[in-house]
Amino acid sequence: MKQFYQYWPKRAANPLYIFGISYGGLYAPLLSWAIHHHNLEVAMNLTSPHINLKGFIVANGVTDYRTDPFIGSIDHLNAYNVLPDYLYDIWNNNSCRVYWRDVLPNNLPEPCLKPLNFMVKRMQEIDLYDYLNIKPVPLN
Repeated sequence: MKQFYQYWPKRAANPLYIFGISYGGLYAPLLSWAIHHHNLEVAMNLTSPHINLKGFIVANGVTDYRTDPFIGSIDHLNAYNVLPDYLYDIWNNNSCRVYWRDVLPNNLPEPCLKPLNFMVKRMQEIDLYDYLNIKPVPLN
């Protein structure tokens, strides 16, 4: 940000709002926090220039790898009848967890493999952006 304002000093007086969507739910608050701490150092005459941060916005953001984004996807798959209730119950009763890109260790005891394999197969058959246009799920 300091380099940005070196190149465009006339922009420094403009209010700065940082916006993040999806994984930006992690980056926008972190960048805002870093700028806030930078501005505290400016106030103590330790560095310069002041950055005119007014706030940050997060829309549909990932905020915590322990709960986002894949874990919520299981609930959505069940809510739209992509994942049958009996497999959803197995998943929840065994504390099954799969984390996007392995950001945390997965928890997949043996009972979790049946719902996981079903979901993986099913997700290849549907358009993830059009849950309302899917084929019914067989119940067995």
